[in-house]
Amino acid sequence: MQFFISPKKARKFLIFAVIGFIFASLASQLTRHFLYQQGYKLLWLNKVVELFNVDREKNFPALFSASLLLLCSILLAVITYAKKTESDRYTFHWGALSVLFLFLSADEWLSFHEKTIEPLRDTFKATGFLYYTWVIFGIAFVFLTLIFFLKFLVHLPAKIRRLFMIAGTFFVGGSIGMELVSGFYVYHYGRLIWGATSTKQTIQAIGYMLMSSLEECLEMVGVVLFIYAVMSYMSSYVKEVQIRIEEETPTVPLMKYPEKV
Repeated sequence: MQFFISPKKARKFLIFAVIGFIFASLASQLTRHFLYQQGYKLLWLNKVVELFNVDREKNFPALFSASLLLLCSILLAVITYAKKTESDRYTFHWGALSVLFLFLSADEWLSFHEKTIEPLRDTFKATGFLYYTWVIFGIAFVFLTLIFFLKFLVHLPAKIRRLFMIAGTFFVGGSIGMELVSGFYVYHYGRLIWGATSTKQTIQAIGYMLMSSLEECLEMVGVVLFIYAVMSYMSSYVKEVQIRIEEETPTVPLMKYPEKV
């Protein structure tokens, strides 16, 4: 059995999925917001919003994002295996990327980094752009990672290197760049998600809603572009990798017969 996957078709499908999740998140939140203003308080709608809100944990968008990152890890693991058989000098770097994306996938679902915000905020007395204090270590981690993979990036083919850099810019711009902006906004204006009772509160609620949606959109688009880059690299620069699944053939013991005298 053989499967053929076009990197361009995969990218197109995943981009449409990202658009769908962002639209579902915004539509459900705006519907709840305006129905609340009209006096309707529908409990079932709250549950729907929580399932599709991209700013929430352990729901459909979070599962989608974590799955994308996990797919990156798997693809990179396949490349690592192929490079190991070729004794490629950058095998370790491919493997390190696989482990990194596995961690990012777990963090996307379990939100390890968000659990550090309050302790770090209390320690550093952070305000303004650093209100979501984990970004301090996030920026340092990105900088160190870039230094570690610099020679690896230079070694990549020009097209793949360009795609890696574009994907990384989208992802870091969403996860850290927009987090800085959101932190500044929340510190000064609060985090009103819904239930606004005035025009000012309505503007603030919609503003935060749009910022959080843009943040998640940039992250997901960045990961989709990275998947496209990795699949493109595999299609052009990785020798064929075959996986066979078959039953183990039982070993039949040889019968020894007495020699004739």
